[in-house]
Amino acid sequence: MNRLSRRSLAATIAVGGLAVSSSVASAGVEIGGTAGIHIFSDTNELGTPDSSEATTIRNSVLFGLRAGFTFGHMIGLEAEAGVIPSESRKQIIDVWNMVARAHVLFQFRAAEPSNKLLPFVLAGAGITNLFKTDDAEVLYEDTDFNAYAGIGAKYRVDNGWGLRFDARILFPPSTEKDGITTDFEALLSVYKEFGRGESAPPPPPPPADPDGDGLVGDADKCPDQAEDKDTFQDDDGCPDLDNDGDGVADDADKCAMEAEDADGFQDEDGCPDPDNDNDGVLDGADKCVGDAEDKDNFQDEDGCPELDNDGDGVNDTEDRCGDQPETKNGYQDADGCPDEIPAKVKKFTGAIKGINFKPGSSDILATSNNVLDQAVAVLKEFGDVKVEVQGHTDDQAPKRGGKFADNQALSQARAESVKAYFQAKGHRRGAHHRQGLWRHRAGGSQEDRRGARQEPPRRVQVDLEPAVTRPPGRAQAARPWPPR
Repeated sequence: MNRLSRRSLAATIAVGGLAVSSSVASAGVEIGGTAGIHIFSDTNELGTPDSSEATTIRNSVLFGLRAGFTFGHMIGLEAEAGVIPSESRKQIIDVWNMVARAHVLFQFRAAEPSNKLLPFVLAGAGITNLFKTDDAEVLYEDTDFNAYAGIGAKYRVDNGWGLRFDARILFPPSTEKDGITTDFEALLSVYKEFGRGESAPPPPPPPADPDGDGLVGDADKCPDQAEDKDTFQDDDGCPDLDNDGDGVADDADKCAMEAEDADGFQDEDGCPDPDNDNDGVLDGADKCVGDAEDKDNFQDEDGCPELDNDGDGVNDTEDRCGDQPETKNGYQDADGCPDEIPAKVKKFTGAIKGINFKPGSSDILATSNNVLDQAVAVLKEFGDVKVEVQGHTDDQAPKRGGKFADNQALSQARAESVKAYFQAKGHRRGAHHRQGLWRHRAGGSQEDRRGARQEPPRRVQVDLEPAVTRPPGRAQAARPWPPR
């Protein structure tokens, strides 16, 4: 190692002499000397023979020169040359290595001469040449190509001089299966920049500015109040706390340059609301500012929602014929569409002939079953029909001591009997009806007979019951029968 130390000292003196003797340079040129540690990989194949007893080069020191040229302040091209005196790892023989490299460097913060610390990254390629060996059978003369990359930082001292540190990783060929391995370097350099300007002297202090808003003298109309710098009348030096003059201070005003319309709707945010209900009809033309237009192509220009366009009592959301009013005839009145009562249903509405009871009783005679069965079949076929069963009697009072106190009770009981028959035959809520409502009314006075289109006084009558209409926008549940 003494011989290695002597060679290292000689190389250091040579590099220092070359760096100091550099006297010719131009702007953007950087010249310097470098020295540092080179760590050889155990599998670096430089000069290594193909033998199981082969050895590799021991870690050592690099001494070199560097010259570079910068383009602008960021990008530079640099070239390096140096020597690495070393020895083998197993048998102690001396070897000399030479390196020649070139790389691209990207440095930062260099544009401003006053910046001292300049970080950088670099990447390049070069050769390493083992040009002298004391024993060619151990390590022979050889040249390998390798790529490398690194990071580092420069520190500007004064008068163009500076210090530099590099940390690099190199990728030389490996002794293992034609692959690559990694070497490492840590370098310290002294360099001289030519053409770098010195930082300019500080400017003279500006005129006095009591409020510190950047406006001085006569230009500042409020010298004791700082301008709020909100791009609104910033040249007068006065703070403008409510730029749009709507009474909402700018710090709470979400639309500082647009005046609030103060219409009682979200007035605290400072933003004008030209369409409060957001229905596309401006408030000035909107007749229902707080209710959004329903946008169904019916009177959409007035800004008011029309929940029942055809006025038939069926909300548009449930109305299958929104532009045609429902025919209130007791048949499919809930769908909102005009319709006619089917002929089969008409046959069994009104007074039904052939339904007879025992005298003074609510018991149905068997001769009535055929007619009732036909009625049940029709009601099953048209399951959404709502009917009202009415029992009618004349004004002849029931026999004394009978089951029924008066005609009202008798007619009510007969209506209930017909209802019970219908139920027994399968026409009941939940079996054939989506909406099964039964209502039963008893009639029986002479006035009823006169007002009933000359119908016979004693009869059973089945009337279609119109669907219950509901006010627009309100849900109304039907009262079910029988009770749950």
